[in-house]
Formats: sequence, C-alpha cells, structure tokens
Amino acid sequence: MDALPAPSPEKTTTRDWSELPVDALSVVFAKLGAVEVLMGAGLVCRPWLDATKLPHLWRCVDIAAMKKKRAVLCVMADEAVKRADGQLEAFMAGAFVTNKLLKHVGDSSPTLKRLWLESCSLVTSNGLAQMIAMAPLLEELVLSYCRKVRGGGGGGGGVYAAVAEACPRLRRLEVRRYPAWRDDDGGGDHHRRRPLGIAAMRELRHLTLVGVAGAGDDELAAIVDGGCPHLEVLHVSECPGLAAVDVAALRSKCGGVKCGGFTPASRPPMTTSRRLRRRKSGDRLATAGPTGSTTGQIGPPEKYSAQLRPATVLFANRY
Repeated sequence: MDALPAPSPEKTTTRDWSELPVDALSVVFAKLGAVEVLMGAGLVCRPWLDATKLPHLWRCVDIAAMKKKRAVLCVMADEAVKRADGQLEAFMAGAFVTNKLLKHVGDSSPTLKRLWLESCSLVTSNGLAQMIAMAPLLEELVLSYCRKVRGGGGGGGGVYAAVAEACPRLRRLEVRRYPAWRDDDGGGDHHRRRPLGIAAMRELRHLTLVGVAGAGDDELAAIVDGGCPHLEVLHVSECPGLAAVDVAALRSKCGGVKCGGFTPASRPPMTTSRRLRRRKSGDRLATAGPTGSTTGQIGPPEKYSAQLRPATVLFANRY
C-alpha cells in the first residue's frame, strides 16, 4: 500500500501595509496629531510619506501640548504649515511659537479661522498684529498667558484694535494674563485707561478677559452698550480695572447680552491645552477624502458657544 503524500506546508500570507489605499490612510492619519504623523507614520515607507503630504490632512495643526524641544517643535510646525498648502484653518500651539513662525502661518494660510496660542513668551504684540493682518477670515482667537502680547500701546490702540480692524468675522476672543503682569503694558493708570478696541468687534459672540489691564468701566460699557451687539457670553475676572466698575450700572446696559444672571467665577479658567484635549475627539479637524468630499470640518463658532453655559455674564474681582 502506497504511503499518502505528505501534506504541503501551509502558505503564510503576509500583508504589504505600503499598499493600503490612500483614502484608508487618510482616515487613520486624521486621528493622529501633527507630531505623530511627522515623526511616526510618515517615516514608515514611501507610500505613507506621500499620503502624509496630502494638504487636507493639515487643515488643523495642533501642537499645543507636545513635550519636545522648542527648536524641534518649531521645525515641525513650519513643515505642517507647508504641507497644508494654503488650506490651514486652525493653528494651535504653545511656548515654542515665534514671530517668524506666525508670519509664516499668516503668509501661507489665507483661510485661517482659528488661532490658539498658549504661553508664547516669544510672540510680541507687533508680531501677532502683523500675522492677524493676513487672516481676514479669523473667527476664533485665544491668547492664554502670552506675556509680550499687550492690549495697550500704539497709535491705533494696540493689538486688539488691530484684530478688530483686520478680522471683521471674529466671533470668539479669549485673553488670559496673570494679574501680576498688569504693569507690563507700560506703567501708569493713564495708559491702562486707553481703550482696548474690543468694542469694535461687531460680530463677537463670546468674550473672555482674565487679568487684562484696561478691562475697566468704560471699556466694558462700550462692549455691552452696542459695541458688540451679538455678544452672548461675557466672562471678566481678575482684571485690575474691575475694582472701579459699577456692576449695577453695567448690568443695566446688558440688554443686548443674553444674560441669565451674574455669577462670580468660582474656579480658575481652563487652560488652552486642557480645552484642546477635551475637544480633541469632537471638534478638532475631521478631514476630507482624496476626492474632496469631506467627512467633517471645523465646526462653526455657534457649536462652541452652545457647549458653554448660554446667556451668561460672569464677573469676578479679587482687587
């Protein structure tokens, strides 16, 4: 009796990850941050590198909470802006940002809608104003603890006046400074009484001012008394000028603001990086497919206002 033939060894199947379709790679890369794509996915193979260079992947650049050397982050942010190829809509970054990098963002991003900067000690008022002048579509500006960005000074009233002039669509402004910085704007009370220029932001819906020198009686009255007719949320706390504010009189002028009550701030404001981490899964960029059909976009400002307590005016004074 003949022996049965030996079974042939099973063929092992291997998958060539470099052959994944570009649209599938786009979905995966969209869930990664800029640093992960630049230093990880883009280094796997040539097809993946090519996929990471698709401009629609870089509409939102978020490098706000990364712990790497400043020079490395600056180079990566610069490369991310280049890969966006003019399609950048949101830029969120931290202490490594310089005036030069901001200028590159402004020069390369005519469609920029959201700018969030946190603890950017190298960014100055002039540097920000020059960048803002190149971002007419800007809708959100968040400046958290950027010491050299000061509201006063300059013949036109400073950086906020420049923002009001250059960004007619601005709907959200958040400025946070440490109260101990109140003398950084140049010294005396006369300087701090100079108008900030926020009242000229006609489309503003959400305004947060923390530790901002100049946010006193006249400035707040101008804001709520018709200067910002669409204002929905106003949060002012720890500002040196608050001590002199007639809160009762100011309340009477808030007819244009949807206010459900005046509530003192009971906890420190959330930092930019914490907000970014909370929003990361929800309203950060969702990308478009290779054909241009979008699976999501940076949401309109109304979306963010709805997440906050609507119709609220907050005042807190520690002086």
